[in-house]
Amino acid sequence: MVNLAFSDQPKIEIDFYDLDNTTFTPTWLIDKKYKAKFPESEIWHAAGGDLIKSGSNNGSEIQTKWQKGSEIWANLNWAVISHPDYPVDSRDLPPHSQIIKMGQFTGRSTT
Repeated sequence: MVNLAFSDQPKIEIDFYDLDNTTFTPTWLIDKKYKAKFPESEIWHAAGGDLIKSGSNNGSEIQTKWQKGSEIWANLNWAVISHPDYPVDSRDLPPHSQIIKMGQFTGRSTT
């Protein structure tokens, strides 16, 4: 599906490393990889509003369950997805973030 959606777009590179190698690369390592590969670029990570909930009191899933959670919360750039069924509370946002408002959709990457 990713190839169908993006393969004809200029300046987009699709990376299937984890799928091709049956592995999981944590976010902090993905960030490190792409900063090395694209040193002049700003790297952003997308996360659903459900993953940043309770961030204002250090209780988000990213902060509490992800590898190097507090570090990546504080230092990485986050594009936080907000939509009508799961609005984002701006107090919960990571320090380097932008809200991306989306229309109605179903499903979650978490589930």
